[in-house]
Amino acid sequence: MHASPPSSDVAIETFGLTKAFGDFLAVKNVSFRVPRGAIFGFVGGNGSGKSTTIRMLCGLLPPTGGTASVAGFTVPGEERKILHQIGYMSQKLSLYLSLSILENVRFAAGIYSLDNAKRDARWRVLRDRLGLGPHEQRRVSQLSGGIKQRAALCCAILHEPEIVFLDEPTAGVDLENRGVFWEIIREMARSGVTVFVTSHYIEEMEFADLIGFIDRGEIIALDTPERMKAAFARGYPFEIVAPEGVPLPAPSTLLLPDLDPETLAETERRVRSRDARLSLRIALPDLNAVFLGLLREHARRRDAGETAPGETPP
Repeated sequence: MHASPPSSDVAIETFGLTKAFGDFLAVKNVSFRVPRGAIFGFVGGNGSGKSTTIRMLCGLLPPTGGTASVAGFTVPGEERKILHQIGYMSQKLSLYLSLSILENVRFAAGIYSLDNAKRDARWRVLRDRLGLGPHEQRRVSQLSGGIKQRAALCCAILHEPEIVFLDEPTAGVDLENRGVFWEIIREMARSGVTVFVTSHYIEEMEFADLIGFIDRGEIIALDTPERMKAAFARGYPFEIVAPEGVPLPAPSTLLLPDLDPETLAETERRVRSRDARLSLRIALPDLNAVFLGLLREHARRRDAGETAPGETPP
């Protein structure tokens, strides 16, 4: 069975993707769609199926069941065609430790058949953007964790792929380097590159256009960060904010069913009619709270024999 051809605005689509290792189901009937040029955040605990899913989508691991479409090519069946359309930065460092950064870059360029002129031009851009110039002749084994990860990213995107898979790119990286990574991820998305990224730092997923939560191989939630937080809060909570010394009315919190501009304007008008110095501030829960709540709900459903919702947003 082959996946139906994706529309031009879909970069990745899975149809019941499944992977078993013996009797163990690592990924269970996973289906989702990632729009072209989007940042897709894939979140889950250790052993939840994140890396296994990525490896199937990259054509490195054959699925046990289901299919996927990546850059218009089908898994299983067209893995070789996929490899030249994607960049992949694995969870484990995918560089040769005994080689310098520059030697690793030249090796990666050879894999993707880049001619020397294109390789050197692309390297100059990435070297400067990633701050690798001072380290280019050093062996990878001598580099800090943050510089190693920057070098790995450089090799993954050297050939300007249309889809980039980043598996825990900021793991073990300091806050400054994490910021650099996310600046580059957002730059890539703005240029039309689709970025599929996993992270242990759930707060980083605020930058994603779409988030998929996976637990024990099952997608348990799939939506935008804002809609996911609103669904968890059962609406859009707002706090009434007052300058210092101005008393807050009771109650000082409101729950709106949606973010309709007319509803917001009317609510703000009613609040300010009490005191013109009052204002509204949205107070959605953070993604860590949402994820923990979803895990508890999934455990409850599993114990009750129910299925996870895992619905794809329109």
